[in-house]
Amino acid sequence: LQLTFDEVVRADSFDLTQITLQDAVDGSGSSHTLTGGNVAAAATEQATVTINLLSSDVNAVKALLFAVDTASTFLSLTGSTCTDMEAVTPNANNAVAAAAAQQAAAHTPDATAPELVSFTLDLAAGTLALTYNEPVRPATTLAVTKLTLQSTADGSGVAHTLTGGSLATGSEGSQIFTVRLQLADVSAIENDAALALDRDSTFLSATAGAVSDVEGVPM
Repeated sequence: LQLTFDEVVRADSFDLTQITLQDAVDGSGSSHTLTGGNVAAAATEQATVTINLLSSDVNAVKALLFAVDTASTFLSLTGSTCTDMEAVTPNANNAVAAAAAQQAAAHTPDATAPELVSFTLDLAAGTLALTYNEPVRPATTLAVTKLTLQSTADGSGVAHTLTGGSLATGSEGSQIFTVRLQLADVSAIENDAALALDRDSTFLSATAGAVSDVEGVPM
C-alpha cells in the first residue's frame, strides 16, 4: 500500500491501525481497518511511503470481495495516522473521512495463484474440507473433478479422481470450505484396500484450475 502526502512525513510516526480500506467513496459498503503492518525502510524521509501489509489484512480485504480495481478501492484515515517533520511540535496529518474517502490512483492486481494448505477427509460424513492460503471463490470456480485422492505423496500408489460433488459449506471469499462428495466416490474410496485407510495413506492433489482466488487467478 503506497500513500502520498502533500509534504514529507515521519516514517516512525505511523499508526497503521488508523487506516481503513473501503469499497465506496462514502463508506456505505464493505470496509476493513488495518490491524498492523510496517512502513518500508527508505534512505530518507519522504512524502510517499510504502506500507507492507499483514497477510491477515490482505486476506480480510479479499474475503470481502473488494479492492479488485481502482473503482472498488478507497481509503480513509484518522488524524492520528502520522506526523510531519516538525522537530519541536510535529503536526498530525489531516484526516480523510470515511464519508469522503480517497480513491486509489492505481491498483496492481494479485497474480499469485492460491495454494492448498490442508484438507480433512471424512468418509463417514462424505465430505472433504479444504483450506487455502487466501480467500477463493468456491461457489463459482470450484472444479471437484480436478481433485484426486491418492495413497502416497508422490503418486506412486493408488489414486481416485473425484467424479463430482457439491459445495456443502463456504461461499465466495472463503478460505475454508467443504465439499459434499458423491456416493459413488465415497464407495470407490472405501472399497480400495490401500486408499484413505489412515492419515498416512490419505493425500490430495489438485490440477490447475481446481479453484480460483477472488481476483480470478486459478491455482
